[in-house]
Amino acid sequence: MPVDDIKLFRNLNREDLATNPIWDWVSEESSATSHGESCVRPVADKFISRRPFHQYLVAAAVSLKSGDELPGCVEVTVHGTCVHCVPLFVFLLDRQLDMAAHETDRLLSRYTRCAGNRPIKWRLLPLIENESKVRQGSVTRSLIYMLGRLVFHVAMRRRQQ
Repeated sequence: MPVDDIKLFRNLNREDLATNPIWDWVSEESSATSHGESCVRPVADKFISRRPFHQYLVAAAVSLKSGDELPGCVEVTVHGTCVHCVPLFVFLLDRQLDMAAHETDRLLSRYTRCAGNRPIKWRLLPLIENESKVRQGSVTRSLIYMLGRLVFHVAMRRRQQ
């Protein structure tokens, strides 16, 4: 594999995912340029392989609460016969924003001029090998995140009274 194809994960942008919708993690031994950082490389396949015990970064369409759609990325893990998908980030211009982070909600609300805008759903762009329907899911928040938001809103209401 040419070293030119290897890219730092943090430098992966929406153009990269538009050109190559499936990316593979690179081991540290394979990447002389990583300096201890996570690296990825494009996969030439049109489908997400069901090769057992493998992880991919996959291009996704991310639906916002406002109805807008932005490009994003989902990590797809093939574990035996099971496939597990975890939404990672949405692109705002070429900036990677964690799909479930409060800061993402704030930035998307400001950028789209829609209060409370946030990622709510994702849809993989390529199909998984031997599947006829595109995988999709919702962006969920952790219980700790939701409790933190509740405490924040209660504190803000008390300040207003």
